[in-house]
Amino acid sequence: MTTCMLILIIAIVAGLCSVNYEGMFCKIECLGYSIELNIVVMLFLLSIVIFLLIILARIITYIVLRVYNIKVYFLHKEIDSFITGSSYLCFGESHEVKRYVKKFKGFSNKFNIFKACLYFKIGEYEEAEKYFALAPQASLNKFLGLLLLGFVKKEKSKYCQLQLLKKLNQVFIKQFWSVIFRIEICCIEKKWCAAIVELKYAIKSHVLLPYDAARMLAVVGYAAADQCYRNEKYREGLKILNDVESKCVKDLFITILKAKLYIKIDNKQKAINLLEHQYKVSAHKHVAILYLEVSDDKNQATDILYKISPNYYFSKYLMVQKSINLRQYNVALQYLNDALNKYKYISFYLLMIKLRLNLHDDYKESLWCFENLKNAIPDLHWRCTVCNCSVSEWYYECSYCQAFDSIKWM
Repeated sequence: MTTCMLILIIAIVAGLCSVNYEGMFCKIECLGYSIELNIVVMLFLLSIVIFLLIILARIITYIVLRVYNIKVYFLHKEIDSFITGSSYLCFGESHEVKRYVKKFKGFSNKFNIFKACLYFKIGEYEEAEKYFALAPQASLNKFLGLLLLGFVKKEKSKYCQLQLLKKLNQVFIKQFWSVIFRIEICCIEKKWCAAIVELKYAIKSHVLLPYDAARMLAVVGYAAADQCYRNEKYREGLKILNDVESKCVKDLFITILKAKLYIKIDNKQKAINLLEHQYKVSAHKHVAILYLEVSDDKNQATDILYKISPNYYFSKYLMVQKSINLRQYNVALQYLNDALNKYKYISFYLLMIKLRLNLHDDYKESLWCFENLKNAIPDLHWRCTVCNCSVSEWYYECSYCQAFDSIKWM
């Protein structure tokens, strides 16, 4: 368009020159002065000025485009590096991250938080702290806490974990999500009452946690009450459990500990009622065992448990055992056959062998029991999901590997 206008002006100038350019003047009066200008010369000069402006505009446009392309190139390079770094951050080995982080040093300050995470992953905590301090506050979101906590958990030494958590809590103390570090600190130091307070704050503030908050509150509440139980502060332990139960799911281990606390304060009937209710809602072997320990008449207690939950395998097991002890072998055999139709646990086959021996059955019947014993499945029991060791009862910490809340019924 500009080029067309330039050609048009030149054509007009040429046309005027060919007609009679000498007589074409423009007279301008300003402040008492009179100025005469040749129109042809004016148009010619105007065309030159427009031509120069076009050249200047093209030069400026070229420079701007070159600068833009250079910026886009470096931006793509940073994005590629960020993607690579993210892969190293999640899946890379320490030596790979160390080699990569040297290349990442020269990038802009907006990557400070990313640099800090990389340094934290490879254990250079002082460098990480420096970059965390330089990072903009807007980049310190709730997911950062979860990422750093995951790195801390990989430390094998509890002492190292504790020191790192304290430092992280100090660095991010102004962030509301720093409570996740304080919860872990309290758990490692076994300050359970303080952990309950921090957990309640986290739940109230809707802090994103790496675990189920209600479950964690139940476990920490159990640990606090168990500490009271061992220190013979039974009423204080009950108070903690009652407070925790109002804010979390009522778990089996809380019910069992609560019953033990009631027994210690000479409130046996309340413990019995609690265990009966738990067995009705969610039958469990260890509830039945404690119930039998508390009851004066074991046979009557067995009948009550069977009446409460007749389809539960341990109720059937107790009835068989009771019948054998009372020498009611035919009754025991009926219960046992019924149980073996539904369950193939080792304990039932062992009871069958015991029963056959008491009945003085022939060799073939005993052989049948031993043959089926090979195909029997283990009874459900408490096992650590981290070290795979079996334990006699649930506890908030594995006695073999010290993993927290790793004991499961399986």
